[in-house]
Amino acid sequence: MLARQQLLDQLDLNRDKRLILIAAPAGYGKSTLMSQWQHSLTQQGVSTAWLTLDEDDNDPGRLFTYLRYALTGNTQPTGSIDLRRSILNHATLLADFFKEKQAPSVLFIDELETINDAESIRLLSMLQQQLPPGKLMVVASREKKTDWSLAKLKLQNELLELSDVDLRFSTQETTRLGELRLTGPFSDAITQTLTDKTEGWIAGIRLAMLCFPRMDDAQTWVQNLTGEMDEITDFLSEEVFRRLGTEQQLFLLKVSVLNRMNASLCEALTGEQGAQTQLESFCEKGLFLQPLDQQRHWFRLHGLVRQFLLKRLTQLIPQKIAALHDKAACWHDDQGYKLEAVHHAIAAKNLPFATDILESFSKYLVTQGQLGTLITLTSQISAQYPINTPTLLSSTCWASLFLHKQETAETLLQSLRTINDEQGLPEELLSLFFTLESLLLIMKDDVPSAGTLAYKQLPYIREEDHFERGVLANILALYNIGAQEYQLAQQYILKARAAHIKSGSCFGLAYSDTLAALRECQLGNLLLAKERFSQIGYDSDYQNFNDPSLTKQVSKAVCLGFQVGLLFELNHLDEAQQLLDEHFADAINNTIPPDMVISGCLTRARIAFINDDLNTAYSYLEEGEIAGVSASLPRLVKEMRWERVRFAILLGDLDAAKTFATQTDIDNIPDYPAGFLNPADIRGSQDIAPLRYDIHTGHTKQALTQIDLFLSNARHTPCRTLTLLVLQSIAYGLSEDTQNAHRCMIEALDLGLKIGSMRSIIDEGPLAIALLKALYIEWNKHPNIANNKRITYCDSLLLLVGESLAADVENASLVEDLSDRELEILKLVGGGLKNDQIADNLFLSVNTVKWHLRRLYEKLCVKSRTEALAESRKLGLID
Repeated sequence: MLARQQLLDQLDLNRDKRLILIAAPAGYGKSTLMSQWQHSLTQQGVSTAWLTLDEDDNDPGRLFTYLRYALTGNTQPTGSIDLRRSILNHATLLADFFKEKQAPSVLFIDELETINDAESIRLLSMLQQQLPPGKLMVVASREKKTDWSLAKLKLQNELLELSDVDLRFSTQETTRLGELRLTGPFSDAITQTLTDKTEGWIAGIRLAMLCFPRMDDAQTWVQNLTGEMDEITDFLSEEVFRRLGTEQQLFLLKVSVLNRMNASLCEALTGEQGAQTQLESFCEKGLFLQPLDQQRHWFRLHGLVRQFLLKRLTQLIPQKIAALHDKAACWHDDQGYKLEAVHHAIAAKNLPFATDILESFSKYLVTQGQLGTLITLTSQISAQYPINTPTLLSSTCWASLFLHKQETAETLLQSLRTINDEQGLPEELLSLFFTLESLLLIMKDDVPSAGTLAYKQLPYIREEDHFERGVLANILALYNIGAQEYQLAQQYILKARAAHIKSGSCFGLAYSDTLAALRECQLGNLLLAKERFSQIGYDSDYQNFNDPSLTKQVSKAVCLGFQVGLLFELNHLDEAQQLLDEHFADAINNTIPPDMVISGCLTRARIAFINDDLNTAYSYLEEGEIAGVSASLPRLVKEMRWERVRFAILLGDLDAAKTFATQTDIDNIPDYPAGFLNPADIRGSQDIAPLRYDIHTGHTKQALTQIDLFLSNARHTPCRTLTLLVLQSIAYGLSEDTQNAHRCMIEALDLGLKIGSMRSIIDEGPLAIALLKALYIEWNKHPNIANNKRITYCDSLLLLVGESLAADVENASLVEDLSDRELEILKLVGGGLKNDQIADNLFLSVNTVKWHLRRLYEKLCVKSRTEALAESRKLGLID
């Protein structure tokens, strides 16, 4: 092997770079150069890792698994749902692995051009962007990936690019290669001509040199070389090939169907012994066979030569191609190389065999997160051969559900139903079948139907099928939250949690904990919900999973939508934005319940809106709408469109609001039972958004009638009640009914203060803020204990929108606090004691008690014992 010392020296000088990109067409020695430098680095004591990509790495889950293995040596399964899409978090995880002390310093990645899946490319690109200091990626590709963000690296002088111009052989290198390869004289004239004719193309030079020993006039032969690279390759390969013996020709033709080969595999295909000797001989002669390991156990043909050999195989012995692939499939299957076995069985048109092999490791592909691979292979087979094997159908249906391929999942599930009806499914698949049916309904945004079905199915799930029991219990918890049956929801959350801990599913456990936090949100316990969200992925039950870093990332992706929605309501905007930056791409691709996606999409648009970044806010709504269309989630589309209406109302552009409102009539949204509310519908497009639109477009009377009805049914949903009260206050204000407007706003403030809400009131815009200001000024002019906390709360809300009322509030009196004696009497009143009983308890006269009570009424702005108790409880003065 000719050492490219000048290039190796250049690489050594650029060890401090973060990325070295070697981009050149086939045959320019990219892999050879990287291999030489890896060997040199190893001799210098530098740790390295190598990954050669292939077509199967277009499944991002598989690619993540192999990258993780290259960096850590970890072969543990990555989980079926966690890795089906490559996003920022997976790149962050890989970058974290790269930081470890035992991790390699240099990662070599060869044949990047085989990757065309957008998510796999994105994973590699993001890993490159997050490389830790002192680490280096060396990437070889037949084409320069223009979608990689290289500009920043160039500006920071952290990138070295080598192209075909850099890799071309010089005349001197051609001469040296000739000296290594030839036994006879090799003139300078031939060297110069060959280098010029091939433009330093290494593959062409090597192929030509293999032809020289049998050429009578090499100079003339080289002079007559013309054509493009493919033509030269075919011509030179033919020249080399026809000079081999018949046995060698047949050997190369037969093994050309293989991506990689070893002696045992070659002997299985050729039927001849001594394959190792043949392989070693081809390597020694430089016949474009490359060893893949130091032990020279595995080999592969150079891509250009293999392309030529496959073409000749098709021309000379086409009738043997299927049999060769069939033998390769059998060998790979016997050796446990299942993926290669399926590829060869499909190529052999032996589709029953391909189906059997794929079924045998379909569950493994799911657990490894290689869902795209499973779906692609199943698709290739089913296009030519009917698949009716339950295990393969179940695994592929599962993969389709979590890749949001709703139609595919529904087709596969129908096939399973048919098998179950006609012959019955195996007992071990029944639990999964029932679970898939309910999950499909969740994907179709029909939680009530999913819940109803789950109630019927749960008793039939085997006790040992913990994961399936956990999934159905989670579905029932979500259903009962929507039905406002919070006690039942809690029971199913606990059941789901226990089942997922037993099954070892961090994904399922995170869903259970997310539903527990969501339940607290719906009950108005916002601070408790925040605490529960913060523990997801971190509490002791998550410490038992194999990969703590991955567990945290997956768990945060699961709860993200609801968690950021809550953080937004509490006005913890920076924390919400950070979570969105870190996990949003993962969450939108890894969550089945649409409300999680809806909440995440709305929150990031709302944060941008209140930061006056209107272009970004509207672009986020558009992205959410596109996601809704592509995932067949019409309610997501509807929410995005109604949010556009809300933005226009807040900006005072009613004409735009009216235009946007005409686009909100979306078909195919399920009909939900009366009283059932999806989490996003608490304040969303189902009824709140149209109410808001009616109020601001002159239909206040109609809106007020609807609000009264909705409030009567909102007893168990404080957040919904809060929004309705604010809208009711605005409607009365627009109707010039100031008294009722203030009354409703006071109720809203008291409720908001109780649950800790910060955004729901002020985000209704200028009319709500004007009502707040009016109340604030009034309370400061006539202070009393009843309004003390209201003033503080109102002040904090107004500060969030940049409103200062210092000029409007002049000579405001201090609120008079209750005395210790008044508090004593108040507590005894709360205990149900009468005046004379209170007098006896405190050793006071009845008249003194009455006097203190009058003072209490004045300070609380009430007129009776009952009102005093109600107001005191609102203010937290008594329990």
